[in-house]
Amino acid sequence: MRILVFAPAFAPYMGSESLVTSKLVLTLRQSGCEVDVISRAEVELYGNSWESPWTELQTCTQELVPAPRSKARLLAERVVD
Repeated sequence: MRILVFAPAFAPYMGSESLVTSKLVLTLRQSGCEVDVISRAEVELYGNSWESPWTELQTCTQELVPAPRSKARLLAERVVD
């Protein structure tokens, strides 16, 4: 089975959301699934280097760099939410 995962936070960035998603992908891969991950780059979380046990996830991860947003746009997004 082939699975595509969209993850706002993922390895190597270490925060609770990243850890949970990374563990899920590791488990899916160990059960025989082919998993590709699209994640957001430059997430400001605790760590950002590939370390064990996450190194095997590096080959299936593609990171997208979000477009910079102006302060006015950020304010407008927060007001609308």
